[in-house]
Amino acid sequence: MIVASRLLLVLWIAAYWITQPYLPEELRRYLYSIAINEPTTFDWAIVGAGMTLTVVSVVASIGVYLFRRWARWLFLWANLIGIALSPLSGVLIASEWLSPISYFLISDRRNPVHDVPTADHSGF
Repeated sequence: MIVASRLLLVLWIAAYWITQPYLPEELRRYLYSIAINEPTTFDWAIVGAGMTLTVVSVVASIGVYLFRRWARWLFLWANLIGIALSPLSGVLIASEWLSPISYFLISDRRNPVHDVPTADHSGF
C-alpha cells in the first residue's frame, strides 16, 4: 500500500506536467503570472519545509515498509504536518484528469472535494 501510494504520487506529478498545456488559456496565463513573480521569504520557507517534509516522509515510508518501530510515529507526524501545511501552499490549478489519481492518494474517501457535484454541460 505504501509503495502503491508513492507510485501514484509520481504518476500524479507526471500527469500534472503532461496535462498543463491543455488547460484553458486564462488558467495558463494566471499560472504564468504567478510563476514570473519573485518568490517571497514566505514562499522559500514553504518550499524548504515541503522539501524537508518530503525527505522525512520518504524515510518514514521506507521505515514503515521495513516494520521499524520508530517509523510509525515519524510517518504519522510527517503526514499530519503535511496536512497542516497544505493550505499555506496556495491554489492548485490542475486538469480534471488528475482527479482519479487524487482520489486514491487521499486516505479519507469522504473528502468534501469529491462530493461537490460537477456542472451539467448537457444543455438541458
